Amino acid sequence: MVAEVDAAFAAVRAQHPDWQQKSAACAEYYAPDFDVLGRSAPRTTFLTGVGLQLHPTLDELAGKEYSAALSAERLDLLGELDLVHWCTDSGQLTKLKNERLVTRLDSTAAGRVIWSTGDNQDHLLWAMNFGTVLSSAYAIEHGVPLVASALEGRDPDGQQG
Repeated sequence: MVAEVDAAFAAVRAQHPDWQQKSAACAEYYAPDFDVLGRSAPRTTFLTGVGLQLHPTLDELAGKEYSAALSAERLDLLGELDLVHWCTDSGQLTKLKNERLVTRLDSTAAGRVIWSTGDNQDHLLWAMNFGTVLSSAYAIEHGVPLVASALEGRDPDGQQG
């Protein structure tokens, strides 16, 4: 099963070789704090598994830790990315989507975002987060189309950025 999942990730990378020149990060917002997930976080591992690259400064900031605080002054680093996967509580999702510091980011304005919550119903987020052979297959099936849409500048509702 592990070999099958590895082959599925390899197939995504082969289908999307241009993603290897694209940058991505997983970011979290739990008011009033912003965080960026490190390379060892399973959601980040999913993004790199499909071929996306980490921003060197953000990668260095998190280092070997699961995540690192991201000050409002450094939030602009997320704006430079080709894709940002945002996560927050469902009760804060609207606030995050309307947060001035987030809406002014180039990545947000261009629609290069995926929005997630930590709710039990957010099956994609949990599939990415568990990172098991079964959940990874689900994440690939359901997450790759969202990644493709976001990289094209379409938000989760299909709106152009």
